[in-house]
Amino acid sequence: MKIGRAIVGILCVAFAVYLYATAQPLAITLIVLALGIGIIASARNQKGARTPLLKQQAVQTIIASLGCILLGLLIGYIVLLIINPDGAWKALSTILENFWSFSSQRGQIKNFGNTLAKTVPLLMCALSVLFSYKVGLFNIGAAGQYVAGAGVAIYFAIALKMPWWVCMLAAMLAGAALAAISGVLKATRNVNEVISGIMLNWICLYLVNMLLVPCQDINMSETFSLKKGYPQAVIPTLGLNELFNNHQYITIAVPMAILIALLIWYIMTKTKLGYELRATGLNKDAAKYAGMKGRTNIILTMAISGALAGLGASMLYLTDMAKWPSAVAAVPGMGFNGIAAAFLGGLHPIGAVFSSFFIQHITDGGSFMEKIYPAEIASLVSSVIIYMCAFVLYFRQTMTKAVDNRIERRHAALVSNVRGTIRGELEDDFRSVVHDELEKSRPHPVSLDKPAARTPEEAPAPKPAEPQADEPVRPVRMPSFDLDDDWEPLSGDSDEDTDGEKKEKKKDKKDKKDKKDKKDKKSKKGGSDK
Repeated sequence: MKIGRAIVGILCVAFAVYLYATAQPLAITLIVLALGIGIIASARNQKGARTPLLKQQAVQTIIASLGCILLGLLIGYIVLLIINPDGAWKALSTILENFWSFSSQRGQIKNFGNTLAKTVPLLMCALSVLFSYKVGLFNIGAAGQYVAGAGVAIYFAIALKMPWWVCMLAAMLAGAALAAISGVLKATRNVNEVISGIMLNWICLYLVNMLLVPCQDINMSETFSLKKGYPQAVIPTLGLNELFNNHQYITIAVPMAILIALLIWYIMTKTKLGYELRATGLNKDAAKYAGMKGRTNIILTMAISGALAGLGASMLYLTDMAKWPSAVAAVPGMGFNGIAAAFLGGLHPIGAVFSSFFIQHITDGGSFMEKIYPAEIASLVSSVIIYMCAFVLYFRQTMTKAVDNRIERRHAALVSNVRGTIRGELEDDFRSVVHDELEKSRPHPVSLDKPAARTPEEAPAPKPAEPQADEPVRPVRMPSFDLDDDWEPLSGDSDEDTDGEKKEKKKDKKDKKDKKDKKDKKSKKGGSDK
């Protein structure tokens, strides 16, 4: 049965991919995809009692995320109606279709490659945020760590002329070092990582601007192109670009990011390190009591989180798709968008892959709208989705409560039915016993033949004597007596005593009392004479 459900789920996912490839409505594609993932999740139940579908964490996360997306799209559509109701639906469709809105196949493939290449750094930032969040830390400094990774990767590529893999390692170390500062402050001085992370974002931004001054192209007001002057620093494609019509920005960074997501999932759920990190995040004192190094785990978590963000920046800038401007006055939004992707994906590495692609998809789709609408509408939709992600836990608790109430109602109905059945069986048994007793107590028909001799056990019990019809039934009264006198049983009924008999009784009592008094006087007199 589980294998059958898994096959059906895989077919649903494959059908969703087909719908997306044929430019079908995105809402239908997402519904089919969510249905397939939910069926696959239900097929992975362990032995024992089957968990209801709506009570499974994966299904709840998918439904809650889809609800957040629909609410974000609804609010975005309302804003489009307020700006200009004539082309509101077309503009919303353009946001959802993105590259599918192009008529030529070449344009579709090109823009799909652009979206995919931009999804890679967003996914790495999402993994950075969710990895630290699993350990109880909120790495809002992922934006600064992303900046550090980008600056060091570009500097190693242009100024030091290093190969691409050395530049990526340097970017990872730069992001890890910057995040480790927040980790050390948190572990040793209990400084909130949010405050230190925000401060380090701006410090790192201006440090990178100074670091990349030698790498700036004066004519272009940005860093030099890697493909023209430093091809050794460009991430290789290994033939993947041929799948996207020789797209120059599709490199091995795409499958590498997906493999890293799987690796993060494996570390967090299947290794001792992941267990210790999660235990430290749940209760630092309990983890310390169990022999775990709480401070070391906090610093290590922040370092790994920063390394992921720095690696994501190198995966974008080492493809030569983006170049660092000469004077950046604001922290790039990629790190902050990673927060949205992490929470929309249910803080799960696999969910972050889909949520990162969706956020980048609608962000790029907003740039293809008509000029009467601002491109920031896509950012508005993303921000609403981020805001609604704060209620994902509430949605999951609501679904769990609804399932529990339904199970309780079913149990109550089952118990009621069982009690009714037992009560009916007991009543039937009682009726049969009463019927058998009545049958035994009925008189048998008189037979002319001489009855057979009965044993003492079979002899009928004697019936109590019934009062005659002429003899009145008299109530029984308890005899009354005086406590001072000796009790004597009454003979006869007091109702039939005549007045004469009462007088005689009183007289007898009086005589007895006088005799007793005389005896007492004589005995007293004799004692005094003596």
